Amino acid sequence: MEKIDCIIMAGGKASRFDFNQIDQAIKEKPLIQVKKTRLIDVIIKVALNSESLAKIYIATSPHTPKTYQYLKSQNNPKIEILSTPGKDFHSDLKFIIETYNLSNVLILTADLPTIHPSFLNSIVQKFFEEKKPALAVMMDWERAIKNSTIPTDRNNAFIDKYGNKLFSIGINILNGKLIRESFIDQIEYITENVDLLLNINTADDYYRYVSFLDEKKKVDDYP
Repeated sequence: MEKIDCIIMAGGKASRFDFNQIDQAIKEKPLIQVKKTRLIDVIIKVALNSESLAKIYIATSPHTPKTYQYLKSQNNPKIEILSTPGKDFHSDLKFIIETYNLSNVLILTADLPTIHPSFLNSIVQKFFEEKKPALAVMMDWERAIKNSTIPTDRNNAFIDKYGNKLFSIGINILNGKLIRESFIDQIEYITENVDLLLNINTADDYYRYVSFLDEKKKVDDYP
């Protein structure tokens, strides 16, 4: 299997997350604990167990200094930890890609706890099969509504060329050499797995994830 590098974005401001609604001392989203496991550790485990990923970079920022310290203390030789300027998501992503001169790279966020290594393998394989410079994982809006799940970030919704309303769930692959291009042709990888909507943007999302784990629901196969 062809491999690509991976960037885990863990330096956001978490401006939509009300930490007053949860009982935790550290107010940085990657370090939120659910069932005694931190969100950042969940996504790291997924990335390390994916056969399709090579080097793993974790991007912190001045907004997440305790996350940086925590990750440094783990001293994992398979992970490169860095601090970005923390201006915004896209600026920080450009900073990482250009600092390390990355080419094909999978981009994840630290608040997607229900993804699975096999799913990452499938989208990396699709990326190489299609031979386009970018891939974005999408969900059908109507499917989300039918499953009584409305995405937190509704601004990501758009209408595709077939008239379907889709939205990005925050998993992308990009040829980093094109990071400064104004337009990059992409594959829209549409998944039917509604559990991928568990993007922990708000305290309500946090409690949805707690319920998800309480129900002991396993996500083993992704369409």
